[in-house]
Amino acid sequence: NMGKRIYLGIIYSITAICIIIGIIINVWDIPSLSWMSDSFKSKKNITFTENLEAFDYLDIDTSLGNVNVINGTSYSIEYKGNASYRPEYSVNSSTLKITQPDSASKIIKNIHLKNVKSELTITIPSDVTLTTVNCDINLGNSKLTGINGSDITTHVDMGNLTLSDCSFSQYNIDTNMGNIDISRCSFDAMHLDVDMGNASVQLPRSDAYGYNLETDMGNVNLYGTNYKRNCSYNTAAEKMITAKVNMGNIDIYE
Repeated sequence: NMGKRIYLGIIYSITAICIIIGIIINVWDIPSLSWMSDSFKSKKNITFTENLEAFDYLDIDTSLGNVNVINGTSYSIEYKGNASYRPEYSVNSSTLKITQPDSASKIIKNIHLKNVKSELTITIPSDVTLTTVNCDINLGNSKLTGINGSDITTHVDMGNLTLSDCSFSQYNIDTNMGNIDISRCSFDAMHLDVDMGNASVQLPRSDAYGYNLETDMGNVNLYGTNYKRNCSYNTAAEKMITAKVNMGNIDIYE
């Protein structure tokens, strides 16, 4: 009835506001209002590219900027953007670790994001299979293209995540605010979790795949058939997709 719809609308609106506030606080790590005195601090842009030692474990923890992981002919890292957010990186024991120290507290000091735009690109030889990819992205879009590995775990606070032509056995992907878009990727088990945004997976129809799909506020579309809120199909299959979206849609398509 009308009263119930109004009540649910109020509850969903409050939930959305709380999620947005929580994400902003988490992403920007707001310590004080001291940013007002130096909001234009350090706008110098830099560009660098460096070849890296071989690695099979990729660990990325960034606060601000877009992140690309692509295949190529060698191991390398490239950064284009504000000098204040230059990443630190090292290869030890076959692990490439990338961080942006103290960047979260700087973001609010340089509130004009056009002044702090950055792009980080990691290149991995196309014939290499990684053991693990671990990404923790606070603010920025992430793209992984043509990467092979055993398992991938990725968390994005605010930004879109795109994976294409990748091959991993296990996927554990979640975003607080942003879309997940996966295409032409092979897997054994795929777990997707979205607080606010859409989850889309391009996948050929096959009895090898099973689906557990659920959204609290949104629709589920499985190969053109719409389901309201949830769909479980072929759950005994050898390859499973489990997707949970709080506010947004789930789309599985060819």
